[in-house]
Amino acid sequence: LPVLLEQVLRLGGVKSRMTAKIAGGSQMFNFAQATDVMRIGDRNAEAVREVLKSLSIRLVAEDVGGNYGRTVELLLDTGVFVIKTVNKGDNRL
Repeated sequence: LPVLLEQVLRLGGVKSRMTAKIAGGSQMFNFAQATDVMRIGDRNAEAVREVLKSLSIRLVAEDVGGNYGRTVELLLDTGVFVIKTVNKGDNRL
């Protein structure tokens, strides 16, 4: 994220106007022992939240967790974040 931010700023982006939306962080496999080490999806989502906070980028929406995969699409003309799932339907952020 820091490298992406650096490149956006270099191309003329204005940090004070930036917001973030995140998706993912699923627990795709059911492990017999659910130790913290195996909570990869939850830990990834939390790490992204922490990095965004450290960069002072406001998180405005998220679709994270659960035990199902997602496909995401960003509609550049509107800023809508489309999250598609097989069993849970589609979500727009």
